[in-house]
Amino acid sequence: MLREAGDPPAAAAIKNGDDMEAKRLVIELESVDSTNSYIRDHPGLWERQFCAVIAREQRAGRGRHGRRWHSAPGRDLTFSLLFIPPAPFPELSCVTVIAGLAAYRTLLPRLGEGLRLKWPNDIIHGGKKIGGILCEMFETGERPAVIIGIGINVNSVGFPDGLDAATSLKIATGEKQDIRALFNEILASLTGLLSEFSGPLDGRIRGEWEAASLSIGARVRYAGPKGMRGGVAIGINHDGSLLIRDDEEGVVAACGGEALFEDDE
Repeated sequence: MLREAGDPPAAAAIKNGDDMEAKRLVIELESVDSTNSYIRDHPGLWERQFCAVIAREQRAGRGRHGRRWHSAPGRDLTFSLLFIPPAPFPELSCVTVIAGLAAYRTLLPRLGEGLRLKWPNDIIHGGKKIGGILCEMFETGERPAVIIGIGINVNSVGFPDGLDAATSLKIATGEKQDIRALFNEILASLTGLLSEFSGPLDGRIRGEWEAASLSIGARVRYAGPKGMRGGVAIGINHDGSLLIRDDEEGVVAACGGEALFEDDE
């Protein structure tokens, strides 16, 4: 049963029936302003390596640069995962890459080859945005942690003005989707990948992400030491940054917020 956001976290805890139970907790909420904020505001959730918070309604979800993330109550998937990583702390962009790959692996059997990842945090189908990821770092008091927010448009069939470039699984497939099953699969994939992660992104992860990405080969502008520069995206680095072949200065790496794809301008 979904619980109100004011309930004590333990009241909404769901036991996990696998070997991840000791490390993973799932909290379900009826309504909340932001699942990312909920984790920050409840220190009692910080005791396990993984804690997921899923909400039927998210009233003030956020994307990158403070943009609002729209989700229809009861129709879309909105959840956040608290991840207490091992030392040394990974680059936040590595976690974003891993989260995108977990979502991609789950959605691909449902959506097929039209599914793509866009650096750094968008999930695209048929040229339209179907999901997004927001990773944030914060201090738990003892060690740093990451909150991974994931939003997927699942059963929405209409979007507010200004979101014409959005789609959903129901629009793409013509069929209503099981939100809980989708959540369970993404969570299992994500916690599995993060449990194996102990440092920089290895070649296998980078290669799989690059093969799924529409960013590779795209024209990009980025902020360099000499001002805005142009180039072509050629891959991702071991720290999750975007590798760009500059038009004049060879290969450089750009972090999120430093690069803009020319198609977005």
